[in-house]
Amino acid sequence: MRLARAPGAELDVVLVLNAGDRATLTPADPGYDRLLLETAEAWLAEALTLVPAGISVHTHLEHADSLTQGLPAAAARLQANLIVVGAATHGLLGRFAIGSVANGLLHSAHVPVALAPEGSRVMGTDEPIGRVTCAVGTKPGADGLLAAGIRLARTVDAPLRLVSLVAIDRPGADAQTIQLATDHAKVSPRFFNPGYATIASAVVAAGFYTIMRFVSEDVLWDTITTLGMMICFYYSLTAFACVWYFRRQWFVTVRNAFFTFVFPLIGGIILAVLLCTTLVDSMDLNYGSGSEIFGLGLVFVLGMAILLIGVVIMIVQAWVRPAFFRGETLSLAAPRCGEHEE
Repeated sequence: MRLARAPGAELDVVLVLNAGDRATLTPADPGYDRLLLETAEAWLAEALTLVPAGISVHTHLEHADSLTQGLPAAAARLQANLIVVGAATHGLLGRFAIGSVANGLLHSAHVPVALAPEGSRVMGTDEPIGRVTCAVGTKPGADGLLAAGIRLARTVDAPLRLVSLVAIDRPGADAQTIQLATDHAKVSPRFFNPGYATIASAVVAAGFYTIMRFVSEDVLWDTITTLGMMICFYYSLTAFACVWYFRRQWFVTVRNAFFTFVFPLIGGIILAVLLCTTLVDSMDLNYGSGSEIFGLGLVFVLGMAILLIGVVIMIVQAWVRPAFFRGETLSLAAPRCGEHEE
């Protein structure tokens, strides 16, 4: 409804009823059809009462085999410029999660599809839209989608963020390359981590440590100890970054206070203390296997070498991709409560 407040915009509320064959348990009595129709009309009438005054709104009843068929058909008939649907409700920390209906529309609709994030239904219609995110690629229709995203951002006076899908949409990519990219992009719906990539990295790590076990047991244990230091460094940095990124949402709710401020901060401090303690201890020649380089313990040398290599890579990337370090590809802070994106 916030989009419908734009000058010249009209809102069409569409309810799709199943027009396919009935299941065995569905009553065959014509009275059931009347009840279903009356219920649908009552829902549409209720939807009208939720639309504030000043918004041009119409209701429509569409019969189709599925939502992913009915909504695009209604959009074509009504000459709509945009299909707006809600995202799934299980997104981690308020981020986007795409449900089955939205996923089907994103792959089949002939007009742009806008996903309203979780929480939009409880927002006031006068609340501003904090950001518009538009997916871009190289497949047919991508230019039209980008143009629609630009128009929408201008209409609601909000920043436009572009999400690249070029890795999968790349012209000339064979089926194996596309499938590999798709596998790597899959995220576990339960744990919200890249399942395929996690398994692949685990296999590579297992192979590396198995080989090192036979090459040199001393180097193996020193490498494992160094890895522990890197884990402390990475996760402490991630915890502090989490605290800073969600700084606008710390005290919006009690849950936010714990999960975006207290817990990450405590975890980051603990890991940072462990990292510093291990760095000091690892300078001793007797630490780990007892191997040394330039009079310093091998674990300390390995750890510092990895950190310095990372700094060099970061400097190079800052020169190659300056937009990322200026906060132009990823926001420097999560939106405040109420600053949702479309």
